[in-house]
Parts: sequence; structure tokens; C-alpha cells
Amino acid sequence: MLDEFLRNELSFNRESGTYLFYGDDLEKNYNIALEFSAELFSRNIENIDEKNKIKDKTFRNLYSDLMVVDTLNIDTVRDIIKKSYTSSHEGGAKVFVLKNIQDIRKESANAMLKLIEEPTKDNFFILISKRLNILSTIKSRSIIYRIRKSTPEELGVDKYVYNFFLGFTNDIEKYKEKEIDLMLEKSYTTIGGVLKEYEKEKNIEIKIDLYKCLRNFVQESSNLKKYEKIKFAEDIYLNSSKENVNLIVEYLINLVKRDKNLKEKLEYKKMLRYPINVKLLLINLIMSIWGSWMSYYLYMLRCENGSIYTGIAKDYLKRYEEHLNGKGAKYTRANKVIKIERVFLCDSRSTASILENKLKKFKKIKKEDIIISPNNFIKDIEIKEKIKLKKIFLKK
Repeated sequence: MLDEFLRNELSFNRESGTYLFYGDDLEKNYNIALEFSAELFSRNIENIDEKNKIKDKTFRNLYSDLMVVDTLNIDTVRDIIKKSYTSSHEGGAKVFVLKNIQDIRKESANAMLKLIEEPTKDNFFILISKRLNILSTIKSRSIIYRIRKSTPEELGVDKYVYNFFLGFTNDIEKYKEKEIDLMLEKSYTTIGGVLKEYEKEKNIEIKIDLYKCLRNFVQESSNLKKYEKIKFAEDIYLNSSKENVNLIVEYLINLVKRDKNLKEKLEYKKMLRYPINVKLLLINLIMSIWGSWMSYYLYMLRCENGSIYTGIAKDYLKRYEEHLNGKGAKYTRANKVIKIERVFLCDSRSTASILENKLKKFKKIKKEDIIISPNNFIKDIEIKEKIKLKKIFLKK
């Protein structure tokens, strides 16, 4: 559904125009561009069925007066110029959707400036960009429209799912159609094979595995040797297209966004816009990642005497094993642990520590309630402590 700004634009009945749609979620930008295009194509048509047919063709990129360009260069600009002077196949508007404008080279931009500044009648250009810091000559010739990311509430997911997919609408909607456990681990050592699969078929299942590999790497990074990190970087370099390198760098930077050296890492992201040694960039970025600040787990263990022990750990399974082997806390050395009852994922060690102290003050009956009804505990914590837990591990 188009918002008020775009509906107003349609009501002006412009004969031609150039729009710049920008925002972090490129897929969402593109989908809105297609919806706006379909409205331009059908603005003089009254019949609802006909309008729906046009919309369907547009979204499948089958409408004859729609041209979608993924990468702009001198050759594609010349092709656009040529097509802009041909007659409309359908007798109405022609729309050119130009993606990834943020990556356009200066010579290509200059070649199309006059075209977008004074489009001929019935020609519309929709430029799609991730950001607004693009050539000022393009901005000055465009009607600028910002597209914000959808919120977790709008997408019907919790913050953990939302952040896992960086808030990208298309990925989240595809994930919701599947039954995939985002908390299951995928070893960072498998990233080469995962990327080979993803290059062949970019489906959501493989993309989730890719994200899990990256997450696992960040979690393990503080324990890895230099050669292991370099091997990880080489596996990415050898099995990735330029598009996927961009995706990986963005995802890694998002995972370490609380890192004190975040500014330095953001520079790596900017460098990808230019001709650079990608392998060297990947090695430098990956060598700089140190995962000691990552999320912490709050866990509840059942002891042989029926009591419940509460603790925190960066790797709860490793810590659980230590408790089982008598190498954990003083309490669990004296009272044998028999199983994990409940695990919560917290966004930081400080959050986990706050909740650990709180749980240790609870009576056993209250702890049992948390094990049975964790959602009530989460809601209570959110209201009283203003703390949000990302995920619950179900009782085993």
C-alpha cells in the first residue's frame, strides 16, 4: 500500500518525472518502486481486473513498458537513452527502475544527467539507493522519497528474529513461511560450502545458514588463532561474488556494532564502493573482530537433589559440560547437575548478570514457575526492569 506522499504524486498526473527512492532495505525500496510503477501504468484505467493484471505483470517484471536495471554502466545508460525515445508498447507511461544508484560511477552518472533532468513525455525514472550520500547532481534532479525499514511489530516478529535478518522485510517474510530454528548453530568452518550453495540458489534456508556461520565465527573469534581467521577470510573470498561479499561485510559489522572499534570497521564497508583488493579487506576486517563482548546466556540447571542452579556463560553448553564434570561452580560440585531446564539469551554480560542475581534471590517455587512459564517471566522483566530477552531455549 502506497503512503500519502506517493498517492499525492500520482494525483498530480505528471507527464514525466525522476524519483529517488532511498533507504536501508533495498528489497523493500524495489517492491515499492514496482507498486508505484504499476499505478503509473494503470492510472487511466478504470477496470479493476485490468489494473490487477498490470500490477501482476509489473511485479513479475513482464510488463513491456517496464525496464529494470540492476547495474548501471555506460552501455546500459546508452540502452536506456535509446529506449526512452521509442514509443510505448502499451500506449501509456514507460518506467525505468534503476537499482543500486549508490554504486554508480561518475562517468555513467554524467551520461544520464540530461535524461533524468528533462525526461521526455511519459518517461519516468525511479532511482533506488541504499543511502542519500550519492552524487549531488543526481539528487538535485530527483524527487526524493525516503523509505524507512518496517518495525518488528509491523512484520509480526520479535526483536531477535528482526535483528537476525537486519530488519529486511523480504527475508523476514520468507522466513515466516518456513519452520527454521534460528538458534541452532552452524559452524563457521562450513562457510565455504554454504557460500557455494548460496551462489547457486539464493533461497532463505541457505541464507540463514550463511548468517549462522557468521554469527558462530563472531562468537568463537576470541578463541581462534590467526591462521584460523585468515582461513575463514579466504573461504569467503574464494566462494563469494562481489554482491555476497557486500552482504557478508554488512552482516559482520552489524554483529559487532557494539565494538569500540566500530568506526574503523565501517570504513571497510565504505571501501567496497571502490576498486580494492577484496581479499585483503576481508582479512583485515576479520582479523579485527574479537567476540568477547558478545551476547551471554542465562541458564537454569536441575541438580540431583531437586534444587535449581542459575548461572551465566558466553557458551552455555561448554559451561554445562564443566558443571557435569565437576569443574563448574562450588554449588554444582557439591550437588550433582542432571539436566538443563531453561536457557535465556541476553544481549550482554551485564544484562545476564542482573537477571542471574535476581533469579538467585527467588524462592524455589518461583524458579519452577519460570521453568514452566518463561513467557510470563520475560514479560515481567520487560515491564519492571526494562530488559528485553532475545530468545527462549525450550525445556529439553
